[in-house]
Parts: sequence; C-alpha cells; structure tokens
Amino acid sequence: MLFLLVLFPAALRAPASSPQIASASDHNLQNCLELFNECDSRLLNSSELAAVRQSRLHANFQDCLDGFSSCNTSKLTAPERSLVARSAATRNLEDCLTGIGQCDLHQLTDAQRQIVSQARKIENFKSCLDSPTDCDLSLLATWQKEAVTTGIHNQNFQDCLEALGECQRSQLSAYELLEVNRASEARVLHDCLSVSGSCDPSRLSETDRRLAAQKSTSASASAPN
Repeated sequence: MLFLLVLFPAALRAPASSPQIASASDHNLQNCLELFNECDSRLLNSSELAAVRQSRLHANFQDCLDGFSSCNTSKLTAPERSLVARSAATRNLEDCLTGIGQCDLHQLTDAQRQIVSQARKIENFKSCLDSPTDCDLSLLATWQKEAVTTGIHNQNFQDCLEALGECQRSQLSAYELLEVNRASEARVLHDCLSVSGSCDPSRLSETDRRLAAQKSTSASASAPN
C-alpha cells in the first residue's frame, strides 16, 4: 500500500483541480451577468443563459429610465414603457425648470408650462440683481425693475466708497458724495500717516495736513543718523 502511494501521488491530488474549474465558471457567469466583455456565453448552461438574458433586459430597462441612447424600447414590456414615458416626462420638466439639458416645451402640460414660465422669470430676476447686463429687463415687473435699479445704485455707491470698480459720481446723491469724499480723505490721511510714499497733502484738510506734518517730523527725529 505504501508502494502505491509513492508511485501514484499525482492520482491522489487530481481532484483538487476541480474547484479551480468551478471558480472559472462562476467568474465567467458573473461577467455575463454584469454585461462585461469577458463573458463567454458558450460556457453557460440553459438556466444561466436565462439569468443572463433577464439581466440584460433589466439593464436595458434601466438605460431607458435614465434616457440613455443605448435604450432599446422594443425590448420593454407595456408596463415598462409606461414607466419610461413617465421618467422621460419628469426629466424633461426638470430640464425646463433648471435650464439644463434639452427642454421640449411641447411635451409639457399647460400647467407645467406656466410653472416653467414663472421659474424662468424668477431666474431672470436673480440674474438681473447679480448682473443687469446678463438678463432680460423687459421680463421684469415694475417692482422688480425698481429693485434692480436700487441694487445698481447701491453697488455704484459702494464702489465709490472703496475706490473700486467704475465709480459713477454723477449717480450719487449729495449725502453720498459727502460720504465718498470723507472716505477718500481718510484713505489719503492713512497713506500720509503711514509714510507710504503715496501721500498727497493737497487732498487733505488743514487739520489733517498739520497732523501729517507732525507725524513726518516725529518720524524724521526718531530716525538714526
């Protein structure tokens, strides 16, 4: 008996290769079910082929729901076609509301078209508030135009106060001009007091010029020889 074991060890180990075969078969089936290119349908039995066909039908149904070009409507059942149609209608409404994607107004109901129209007017109003040059002012109501005009005026006033952007001083009221002049004088005084090299004393009041001169004298006296 020991002699036989020594002569034929390979015969005793042969069955160990069968799990590898089963593993390869399972891996191929998984590839087929997940619609991978590495699927070899010739290695499938009848029940596995049926499962793969069902998986492909489900994947096609999902593609149709998502509106993908790979959708094949001929493979859908009647209930699936109904669900796909609803999904397409919902997706089209979302595209019309957001302005993203391809909106087909002809597919909307009268009520949906009214909702879309209102949504676009609101979006246009928001655009006008952010940048009046990037919107359609003709679509605004009277109160919306007034709000946009006020926003433009306030932004111009802020630009003048901070010396940023394009300041239209002619658009400012007397009070706003006074505030802008004060802000400008404060910036000049700050430059003079900080000895930044950009000081223009001619733009200072008499009191501020004396203050700047005192600061300059103090700085010169404390400087090392």
